[in-house]
Amino acid sequence: MIGRWAQRRWIAWVLLAAWVVAGCGPTVEDDPERDWMAARSAERKEALAGVHFVQIRVMVVELPFSNRAVENVWGMVDESLLTAKESGSLSANGMRAGLGTAESWPEVAAELKRLAGRQITEALAINNANQPITLAVKERQPAATVFAVHADQTISGLDFPAGEYLLALMCAFDPDDPSEMHLACQPQVRGRRRQVGTGAPGDGALLSNQYRVVGLDMMTFQTRMAQGQFLLVGPGHRAERATSIGHRFFIKDKGGMPVATLLVLFPEVVKM
Repeated sequence: MIGRWAQRRWIAWVLLAAWVVAGCGPTVEDDPERDWMAARSAERKEALAGVHFVQIRVMVVELPFSNRAVENVWGMVDESLLTAKESGSLSANGMRAGLGTAESWPEVAAELKRLAGRQITEALAINNANQPITLAVKERQPAATVFAVHADQTISGLDFPAGEYLLALMCAFDPDDPSEMHLACQPQVRGRRRQVGTGAPGDGALLSNQYRVVGLDMMTFQTRMAQGQFLLVGPGHRAERATSIGHRFFIKDKGGMPVATLLVLFPEVVKM
């Protein structure tokens, strides 16, 4: 009796398999959820048609911190893109920036790879036009105190909250001619904890959705860039000072050795 029931069940499975193979079963094309997702995707694509976005290709290079080792790389880019005030402020606080051309990039990339001794890591950031893009330079950093050099050459202590060290970027361009962009950059520190504010009387303390952000105004700089150019950002000579902003942002310890981080930014305006 059991043997006959097992035989019938086996025959039923064979018939079901033949039915599915023959195309009589449910197919992917008949999936309502898949059709709905495809329709939503088409709607989004249509809504974004003709919209401009800012896309930044970011290359992160880590190499032993030695000014002499990277000086050849800085010699391949143009550091005169900054005003005297911007350049002086960055240099005094242990940071520098230079503009490179598409033609010079293969040589710069080869030198960076040689110095790093490894493959260069790459990431992609994208946002709406005239909206900030933040790049995490260092994550999960403890609270720290640094000494900032201001434009009048005075020095003051700054308390950084525990959190992330960021490079905030804002790119503006003419929609009718996006071949040239205006890029503004500012180092920032974003605290790990959300800010707590006071609500209306009787509401008590309220948890805000905002994190504390410390913007380093004295190190804000800007430049004009053409499509295909790249921006090199990293530690300057004064980053040797452990209490400098450049050191906190771009230098870290690996196995007892100081390691520098260089960022190579390729901003581009893309049209959907």
